[in-house]
Amino acid sequence: MCRDDYKQILLPNQMAPDGSFPHELARTKPYCYSIFNLEAMTALCQLLSVTEDNLFEYKTSEGLSLRSGIEFIYPYLLDKNTWPYDKDIVHWECWPSKQPCLLFCGLAYNENKYLDLWHDMPLLPRDFEDVRNTPVKNPELWLNINSKI
Repeated sequence: MCRDDYKQILLPNQMAPDGSFPHELARTKPYCYSIFNLEAMTALCQLLSVTEDNLFEYKTSEGLSLRSGIEFIYPYLLDKNTWPYDKDIVHWECWPSKQPCLLFCGLAYNENKYLDLWHDMPLLPRDFEDVRNTPVKNPELWLNINSKI
């Protein structure tokens, strides 16, 4: 049921064709909320994927996918100064931090640029807002025992 909800409700109702989350971009903290939404979707894919239904590889008939989401946000995690949307009204300076979506997607897609950025990001959150808006704590504990960091 949860895998079906992700495929039929969450992904198609929240993501735009470019991998962004339009509802989040319209909010007062578009950067933070865009990262948070991708983190939540990535966590769902990490928890719910099974061999016969890998949500990291799922793509809607319109082409929406988690891969589109990580490809959208990656350049802005790499350099938030390139963010073309409004800056968050508060706590702009605390983002990004060690975002688990980079670890999970880096491993799922065998993409070193995501893993390299994850390794390079600050280990500890910069402030409470960062902690509050990072839904996955200790992502290494969420990994399959056979995964390599």
